[in-house]
Amino acid sequence: MKLINFQFRPTHSWTHLFILPFRKMIFFILFYTFHAENTTTTTMPTPIAYRRRTSAEFLDELLSSYDRFTHPNYYSKLPTNISINLFVNSIDSIESSTMDYKMNVFLRMKWIDRRLRFSQQDVPDPVLNVHPSMYEKLWVPDLIFSNEKVGNFHTLTTDNRLLKLSRNGEVYTSIRISLTLGCFMDFHLFPMDIQTCPIQMESFGYSMDTLQFNWQEKGAIQLNDNIVLPQFKIKGFKLEDCTKIYSSGKFTCKEGQFIMQRQLGYYFVQMYVPTVLVVWLSWISFWIDINAAPARTSLGVTTGEIELSFVSQNI
Repeated sequence: MKLINFQFRPTHSWTHLFILPFRKMIFFILFYTFHAENTTTTTMPTPIAYRRRTSAEFLDELLSSYDRFTHPNYYSKLPTNISINLFVNSIDSIESSTMDYKMNVFLRMKWIDRRLRFSQQDVPDPVLNVHPSMYEKLWVPDLIFSNEKVGNFHTLTTDNRLLKLSRNGEVYTSIRISLTLGCFMDFHLFPMDIQTCPIQMESFGYSMDTLQFNWQEKGAIQLNDNIVLPQFKIKGFKLEDCTKIYSSGKFTCKEGQFIMQRQLGYYFVQMYVPTVLVVWLSWISFWIDINAAPARTSLGVTTGEIELSFVSQNI
């Protein structure tokens, strides 16, 4: 009797039915997973955060190595030229007794400081308006008013200062100041006199080798059209050079002279007409009886006192 061998042998049909379908399934799952990740990365990139610098950050960086104690042309050994302009906002009073006058002005200065240059990439605007607090961090000219008696700045409701920086390093400042300035007067032709009152601006510590003031080419001095004075009329102004020479050196100085003519009509109303009336009144004593001495005396004394009071009040 022949024995039959029942040993199990896997055939190609068994592998085809069970192994291949699972292998293809795994392949397609891996392929679509990789393709989806790749497509997401390509079509939707991760955004990059970008923020433009603020003006405060830019100024902090610009002034990080800035030395405000040296003038702009310190290393080139050339003088720094300062362009000066005055806008006279008001002239409040002209006092003959103290020989001075009061005025309110906007002092405007302009110069080049190449250490403050910037590009369009730094600031898109060609001119940058800077807060007045930055004024103390920059080099500024040491301008003083030589004939000043009293002066003060204005801080109501904010510090009355303007500061601008340009791309080429130009610095522009405007400051509102109230001043009481000395004015030596000549009264030989009073009350038909013409007085010339100056305003002198010079450097306190820098000689002409370091700093030079120059009047602005156009509109060096501008007058407010609404200025009205009770006793004087402003006829115009002149621009002069008043360079000062001291033992310590030669210092730059510029002078503006305001020409003021006294208005005669004011004194006709306030002085001449009342005086003439008082004199006519005193003549009444000539028509009083010669024996009425008390009446004649009292009238003469009274008119004399009135005349003296007019003179003392108007001179």
